[in-house]
Amino acid sequence: MRISYIFLILGVFYSQILFASFENITISPNTIASGNISGFQTGDTSIPYLNTEKTYISLNYLYPYGLSEISREDVSIQAKIIGTSSFIRFINFGNSTYRENTLQLSASLFNLKDLSISPGLSLFYLHTEFENTLSAGLDISAFYKIFDNFEGLCSIKNLYAYETENIDIPLEMFLNFHYSPTDIFDVYLGIEKDDRYKANIKTGISYTPIEYLSLSMGYNFEPKSLNTGFTMNFLNYQFSYALSYHFDLEYSHAIGILYEI
Repeated sequence: MRISYIFLILGVFYSQILFASFENITISPNTIASGNISGFQTGDTSIPYLNTEKTYISLNYLYPYGLSEISREDVSIQAKIIGTSSFIRFINFGNSTYRENTLQLSASLFNLKDLSISPGLSLFYLHTEFENTLSAGLDISAFYKIFDNFEGLCSIKNLYAYETENIDIPLEMFLNFHYSPTDIFDVYLGIEKDDRYKANIKTGISYTPIEYLSLSMGYNFEPKSLNTGFTMNFLNYQFSYALSYHFDLEYSHAIGILYEI
């Protein structure tokens, strides 16, 4: 049964690997530090990991080098709504003349012992000097616990999207794995495809020398770049910082704060 789930996830991924989108720039600092491999850390805002009972509010801010007029803010809330783990995320990216706003809704509607499937809806709003445009896309993510210390996640962003002349929303694919050999080490591996660039293989590792501090480092193969950062925990708060590289944004700072309710 476990093997069949793995091949199902792999099949869905490779059947769509030619398509992706640029809408979701990874912003969660602890995700960036571990190589932009999304879906496994609390407060991750790129792929909501809904197989958890935690309730949190997360705020993230991205500041690209050399692009001081452009910034990216990210606010997300995860909570139980009518007994279902639900995720709400709002993204603001751009400046006064060009702005992208995204509202994402997701809920873990199908759950087995080791498998959680979360459909989602993304609403897009594009503002330019000439016009405003609205669009929408459907997402789906599947989290699977392969073994006790090994888990995988496949996510398809914009499985179906309403496109206009000004908004092109192709598919975006993530296939990510997380292995935890000990309580203080975590190892990550991911594959991501954006239709404008080559498929990107990502690796990452995090080390937790003490309970309140985690150090991370990740490597992206396309383009070849190193990411690094750290996370500090105090009471119900989590503070994160990371330095990462992106095709269009180049090297960027990312800071974040998470409050667990």
